[in-house]
Amino acid sequence: MRRVNASVKAELLARIEAAGVVGAGGSGYPTHLKLRVACDTVIANGAECEPLLEKDLHVMLRRTEDVLDGLARAAELVGARRRVVAVKRKRVELVAALRRAADRRGRMEVVELDDVYPSGDEFVLVHDLTGRRPPPGGHPTDVGVLVQNVETLANLAAALDGAPVTATWLTVCGAVREPYTAAVPLGTTAGDLLARAGGFTGGASAAHDDWAALEGGAMMGRLVLDRDHPATKTTAALLFLPRDHRAVSRTAEPESRKRAVGRAACDQCSYCTQFCPRYLLGYAVEPHRVMRGLGFGTDRAAERDPWGLLCCECGVCDLYACPEDLAPRDACRWSKRAAGQKSAVGPPPDAGAAHPLRAGRLVPLSMLKLRLDLRRYDRPAPWCELTPGPDTVIVPHRQHAGVAGRPRLVAGAVVTVGELLADVSPGALGAPVHAPIDGRVAAVTTDATTLVRGR
Repeated sequence: MRRVNASVKAELLARIEAAGVVGAGGSGYPTHLKLRVACDTVIANGAECEPLLEKDLHVMLRRTEDVLDGLARAAELVGARRRVVAVKRKRVELVAALRRAADRRGRMEVVELDDVYPSGDEFVLVHDLTGRRPPPGGHPTDVGVLVQNVETLANLAAALDGAPVTATWLTVCGAVREPYTAAVPLGTTAGDLLARAGGFTGGASAAHDDWAALEGGAMMGRLVLDRDHPATKTTAALLFLPRDHRAVSRTAEPESRKRAVGRAACDQCSYCTQFCPRYLLGYAVEPHRVMRGLGFGTDRAAERDPWGLLCCECGVCDLYACPEDLAPRDACRWSKRAAGQKSAVGPPPDAGAAHPLRAGRLVPLSMLKLRLDLRRYDRPAPWCELTPGPDTVIVPHRQHAGVAGRPRLVAGAVVTVGELLADVSPGALGAPVHAPIDGRVAAVTTDATTLVRGR
């Protein structure tokens, strides 16, 4: 294995930082910071466990060599000997293609995963592929494992060749005429993406454009209602649904109602805990205890809050396990919020090992689609070349963990693809943002730069 010395590593990390590479799997954490550590294993995460999504599938099919190049370079940077690509077993043709490509390179493994949720959770991947468990409240790198989304690795490889991140790969699916997967310029709006899918097909209300979208997917997606909402480096999908769909209404339901219903209806069946992926790995996450605390006063919060601190917010508890359709995930979020306002609050001791019945409690994706009423939308989202691209893009200055970038241009400026639009101060947590199209600057605010194609 080729290793890099400290000075070369610093130069390569600087290139990755300058290109604006961040975690494309949803976290948006700057990649150059994750690569500072030493690890013995690097996992390319292609599990893609959110229902209906095919973004990672097409990244791996169409950018196979870039993904494997990124995996090899990441392994060199952290000193890892083991290099693994994790992909669903059901992707038969993809698995075969990856194995052929990995065999040509040598010293790369392709590991097949069951079609369960959330197989792409990094703690789950680390346990299932290495047998290790990151410490409570810690990270995979604490046990010598670096996990990177496959799109992140492809972007890393491009960055080392001098290309900044100017596009995001995403799936547009759900109640649309023609689902698709594409690489689109950063800042492409939800309205443009919906139009490219042939429009909304959500029933009688469709004529009134009465849609909602979940950015990222049904389980962990963020609610989008604005046609001008822009795609960012972490946008893996826009799942369009009717506004009265269960996945949408649960996301939009006010906190006060969720608290009141949970306080009145939770019967402590503990299904939320018994199916929790982190609990099944042995961590001290017990959502039913947090739900029990909804009926207590704030003076009793210390008894329940610690049991939600290690929640990964995957949604299994409330969108799959709970027979009362309650919101234990939100209760865990509230407990983390409350704990953040206190000092010396930490999680209880965990079990130290995975639950003996874990294998029998994994959530099949087929059953998850049924529970979420998504089977009617379960159609392929084939690759689509979106040409010409959008005429206007709204490029946010914050597409990453940390602080927003400072705009570098003014209205009227002419830009080319890859030109710097916003940057963060040296040493600040964040990442630069680059122009995704050739054109001119139509408007600049603190939050975003709007570009119009052409000169």
